[in-house]
Amino acid sequence: MPLMYTEAYISQKLDLIIAKLIIPLYPQSSQFTADVLKYMKFLISSGKVKRLELHSSSVINENDGIYEDLLDLIPSLRDLQLNYNPTRKFSPKFVEKICGSNLKEFNINELTEDFNYEEFLNSLKKKPKLDIHLYFLKSVNCKKIHTYIDKLLSAAGLTDIYPPYIQRFHPGIDWNRLNALERLRRKY
Repeated sequence: MPLMYTEAYISQKLDLIIAKLIIPLYPQSSQFTADVLKYMKFLISSGKVKRLELHSSSVINENDGIYEDLLDLIPSLRDLQLNYNPTRKFSPKFVEKICGSNLKEFNINELTEDFNYEEFLNSLKKKPKLDIHLYFLKSVNCKKIHTYIDKLLSAAGLTDIYPPYIQRFHPGIDWNRLNALERLRRKY
């Protein structure tokens, strides 16, 4: 039987999370932020949210686990998309929550040079079928990405995890490597 939370519990937890979000005021409206927060609470409390995109959101208090809390509060979540923030690394607790979640797809956007994607992907071996999509900033040097793709391609047979999707339209990316990686992904 799935774990069920009361509306009051969800509301209390969401209030803590929402207090840490910076929501842009576009369009300019005094009610915009309040309306977004009400809508978010309504959607999450429905228990039917399958996809959540957290683009252009910021965490004010970097010591709290906003992403971990969201995974707990939205067990129906299957697809999570968020922008990487180099000042707020993914915690081991977040990785543990991902492995225990119902996520099927995880998209990480705006990856920087300092993101250790090989270590991150290895830490997700407990969830080997998770479809991970990596989108790097254009400033990231492709040499490290190419080396990682080569390592995946040279493994004898299938790897321990579902190989990640790596964005195709990055300047300097080797299309032959990406096509070979895509063929490997199709084997899973």
